[in-house]
Order: sequence, then C-alpha cells, then structure tokens
Amino acid sequence: MNKVIFSPLYELINEGQNLCISLYDVFESNIFRDIDMTLIKGRIPLWIVDAGISPESGLGKVELERLISFNSNEITHKILYGYDCETLVATLQHRLSALKDLICHFFKYISPNSQYEDKDYERGVRHMGEQATVCFTFLNSIFITLGSMFDILTKIAIELENISKDKIDFSKYPKFKSSCKLYGQKYLVNPKIFGDTIFDEPSIIRQAITIRDEIIHNGSWDYKLAIYGGFKGDDYEEWIMMPDFENSGTFVSYKNRKRFYSKGDKMNVNLIPILIQIVEITNNTISKLNTFYKIEDTPKKYDINSFSKEIKNWIVSFSKFIETNEYKA
Repeated sequence: MNKVIFSPLYELINEGQNLCISLYDVFESNIFRDIDMTLIKGRIPLWIVDAGISPESGLGKVELERLISFNSNEITHKILYGYDCETLVATLQHRLSALKDLICHFFKYISPNSQYEDKDYERGVRHMGEQATVCFTFLNSIFITLGSMFDILTKIAIELENISKDKIDFSKYPKFKSSCKLYGQKYLVNPKIFGDTIFDEPSIIRQAITIRDEIIHNGSWDYKLAIYGGFKGDDYEEWIMMPDFENSGTFVSYKNRKRFYSKGDKMNVNLIPILIQIVEITNNTISKLNTFYKIEDTPKKYDINSFSKEIKNWIVSFSKFIETNEYKA
C-alpha cells in the first residue's frame, strides 16, 4: 500500500481524534461550571459510569432506575448526564478510527491508482464475485460511517448549545435535547457555528449523504456490485464506477433513473481525495465547537467536601441494593 497516498488522510483522521479530546473538556467545563471535579471523579462508582451505556455493567433498566431514585440530587444527575455526553464524543472518536480501518481493508482488495484512461485499454472485463462483494461491503461501510459522524456531530452541537444556555434541567436525570435528532435537524445548531463546517452542507458532504442514503434505502448505487478491469499490454487495472453527481452533491437523475456514469469517474481512484475534503471539514467543525463553547477556568464554588453526603450515598445505596438481593451480579 502506497503510504504517500494515504498519509495525508491518516494524518487528518488522527488530528480529528485529537480534537475530540478537547471536546471532553468542553462538555465537562459547561456541565460542571462551578464545581471542582478533580477529586470527585475518583469517587464515582461504576454503576454511574457504565450502567445502560457499556457491557462492562450487568445492571438492567429497573436496577438503574432504582439506584437513581435513591440518589436523586443535582450532582448525581449532572454526572450521569456528563457520562452520557462523553459517549457521544467517544462514539465520534471511534467512527474516525473505524474510518481508517475500513479504508485500509478496502484498498487491500483494489488499488487507489489508475494510470490509464478508458480509451487506452485494449480490452476489458467485468466480474461480480467475492472480491466485488467484499469491496462494496467495505465501501458501503465507509459512507455509512461518514453519515454517522455527521449525525453525532449534530447531536453534540445541539447538546452543547442547550447546556451553554442553561436549558438542561438537572433537578432530574435529564434526557438529551438531541435525542432522535440527526443531521437533517442541523437547523437546530447555533448559526454562529456555521462557516466551513458540515452544517453548511457543502456539496462534498451532500455527496457523501446521498451515497449513504442510497445504500441504506436502496441497497447500493450499483445493483450489480461489479468491479471492472482493463488491459493495456501486460498491465491490468481494476476500478469501481462512480455515478454522476450534480454540483449540489445529489445524483444526476431522470425520473426513475439516477445511476448515470457518463463522466467515467472511478470510485476507488476518487475516494481518498473525497475523504480528505470531508475529514478536513469535519475537523474544522470539531474545532469550531471547541472554540465556541470553551469556558475559561474560574474559581470553583464547590468541591468534594460540598458533596460528601451524596458521594457516600452512591456507595451505601448500591451496597444495600446488593444486600437485599435487589441486584444480582
């Protein structure tokens, strides 16, 4: 695999993952504005951290509801919500990591290079076997992953906006304001975040969404799942055809027909440049969220001593829960 081709993209993906680290801090500083969480973090029990979020916890819904009812106070609700917000950021990081892995696997089966134009080939072939199925599976996963990233970023932006405007009610364990919201609801994002972000929906982002929607709702943009090959002397190249797009990023279409290939574009050749543009815009979006919602450090009004009763009850309530056989490990 030619590292020169992939290095710029991989560097951008790594940059995006690093930008996500600052997002964790942005959420924490907005949720716990006047609370020093330094020592409190080490006292938080795993049932608050993992239950209903991770397979690391075996607690069920009923058990979690009971434990929260035993610990119905603002600091507990904030911490529960804080870990929920962390899952959004972690999921975004994991999608970026998955994107890198999917690209690597996809190009094990087909080359990102092409040195000839269609008119140069002396003869051609088409095959639809295992290689084609595997290639399209990874390719489909790449665009589904991109769509997920856009959805998650939309949720993060909506959530941060509501936190910053004090619209989250911590007198109870709050539900996400971004619950059930997807990229299509980006109008709920603060307009000041717009400008060279995914929320402006530049044509390259719309193109990725168009492909993702076609995969999810109609199976694929190529119902044959075909790889094409061309011979030029002793040389042989393979490619996957890429459909024609309007300047807006939607498919060129006519009535029921929306898979035109008049431009002769090749998806495996164009994929890396496409992804570079998308990840650059994604990184700029994360960076803007970090900057816009950053809160400068100020003296904290509360610390671990302010919540000694609540912290003690986290452990006591869970211990009683186990002793009374209301929870079975």
